[in-house]
Amino acid sequence: MFRALQRALDADLRDLPFTLTYLFDEEGQKARLVCHSGVAATHAWAARELDVSHDTWPMGDALTHPDGLVVELAGRMPDIPLTAWSAPPTQALVLPIASHGQQWSGLFITALNPFRPFDASYRSFIGLLVGQIAAGLANAHAYQEERRRVEALAEIDRAKTTFFSNVSHEFRTPLTLMMGPLEDLVLAPQQMPGDHRDAIGMVHRNALRLLKLVNTLLDFSRIEAGRVRAHFEPVDLCTLTTDLASTFRSAMERAGLGFDVRCVPFGEAVYVDRDMWEKIVLN
Repeated sequence: MFRALQRALDADLRDLPFTLTYLFDEEGQKARLVCHSGVAATHAWAARELDVSHDTWPMGDALTHPDGLVVELAGRMPDIPLTAWSAPPTQALVLPIASHGQQWSGLFITALNPFRPFDASYRSFIGLLVGQIAAGLANAHAYQEERRRVEALAEIDRAKTTFFSNVSHEFRTPLTLMMGPLEDLVLAPQQMPGDHRDAIGMVHRNALRLLKLVNTLLDFSRIEAGRVRAHFEPVDLCTLTTDLASTFRSAMERAGLGFDVRCVPFGEAVYVDRDMWEKIVLN
């Protein structure tokens, strides 16, 4: 914003022979030069930093004059810049820059045209310029606040993804330890009574289901990182869907509910990602 301001002010140095734009620090006790026109950055008049109590410019008094304070340049410092005129300016106007967060965000100092009376029209012109600076600052601050908010949300999102990934790995370890003995029991059904075989089979199926849910959490982490890819293959979608739905049949029957799965065959294979289709049906 200040680069654009400097380009505009440097384009014509007759009505504003030289300008200095300062922004206050958070304590409001020091002002930093952020823009200058008509005068080199190394010139004595373009101090990089000023205290509010500095005697070069009546900064404290200027803050009590919202419409600007006219000051005489003679005797303040030597070598007043000539800029666009053969004669140096004799007066300057010091205006406070309004801020939405605090009373003032900075000061705009401009030398006045030595060949034009400083009247209401001239003052209004400079006031309009300073108003535009204040509006530009407000827009820049609003953009920065929005960017900080977006970055904070992104950080929360990264923490959420990390959390899901860590929890998934923690869940997977005990599940893996459980699955080994369960699979041994399922593969040796003759060593158990019939009712135990059914119970072990149900536990095994639900352990597999829980493992898939844990893997889903890992998939979520991959989705967040943009690393998930679908793997399509031709399947009998009717048979696959019916098999997946049957996972809930034992729970339905124990609750005394009827469970009717109606899936009309397509007559041809359908290309789907088996794991993703399973998530859809089970969810």
